[in-house]
Amino acid sequence: MAAAVCRASRRSSRAWASKARFRATPDCSACLGYSLTRFLTPSEIAVRALLLLSLLLSGPAAAQDVSVCAGLSEGPRATVSQVIDGETLRLHDGRDLRLAGILAPRPEDAGAAAGKWPSAVAARAELEAIALGREVTIAFGAVREDRYGRHVGHGFVTVPGAPEDRVWLQGHLVGQGLARVMTTAQNRTCAKELLELERAARDSARGIWAEEAYKVRSADSPDTLLALRGTFQIVTGEIAKAETSRSLIRLEFTAPERRAPVRALVARPRGAPGAEKLVARTDDMGDLKGKRLRLRGYVEERGGVPFLDLTVAGDLEILEPASEGPAQKSPRRGVRGPSEGSNSGRR
Repeated sequence: MAAAVCRASRRSSRAWASKARFRATPDCSACLGYSLTRFLTPSEIAVRALLLLSLLLSGPAAAQDVSVCAGLSEGPRATVSQVIDGETLRLHDGRDLRLAGILAPRPEDAGAAAGKWPSAVAARAELEAIALGREVTIAFGAVREDRYGRHVGHGFVTVPGAPEDRVWLQGHLVGQGLARVMTTAQNRTCAKELLELERAARDSARGIWAEEAYKVRSADSPDTLLALRGTFQIVTGEIAKAETSRSLIRLEFTAPERRAPVRALVARPRGAPGAEKLVARTDDMGDLKGKRLRLRGYVEERGGVPFLDLTVAGDLEILEPASEGPAQKSPRRGVRGPSEGSNSGRR
């Protein structure tokens, strides 16, 4: 039955090829291996409903391998009944799964209207193509639930034709350039692996990395960062000052002459899962002075200067000279606004 449904889905996709813009999903040759940047048609809804029925009738899936990185523990399994946005799944029991460690594109990244930003639409469509109607295995890191009652974890699905028939949802989206890495101070599980995938996608200008809205920013351009306040940004620069306390690091980037420097605040969560990534290399955080860093987080304005508070969400990377490319100084202006879809207001 599943094979017949797959053939029907392929015919449906080909029939709409002349009417809708689509692209093949390179890492999957499954029957849902197209990411359509549009809403589903009634016929496609019927096809996917049949696919879901066939999956439910096929019985429980084999155990998933969730050992993509250290610190994951296998949790429950559930069928994906809806894709809310590029980082959130609605499960058959009514609960949502917020994919940990990533941030999908949002309209406010480029000042676009809700539902009109192509990168956000493409990320949702890709996640829908590989996850909708499939059984997802949830693997938890240090945090299992957020304040909205959603599962917070890593998702794994079995997709026939994919490498090893298993797809790590976060890794797939980041690797395709359809999400950025965004960890929290309490949950940095898989950060290293995701950052490596992001770097490869960025170096290849894949997906969002070809868009001006997602270029790496320079700390030498504080006015540019102020224009982007309220948005999530990746910023690079040389550290002029690093002050440490028992639990915090206060950083100041080197600034142009007669300009106030970009500042950042970083937590030192010793003993917390993932803390070794930050602390082990910089046990004496004063050693950061003079080093070139890549920081990511939400840009705020404090005292008239750009400020990144990484104590809640964000990450810090110490750059090796050969790994850093040119930062962009002329971004497309971003504005504040609610997040994409019905996940409004949640990060």
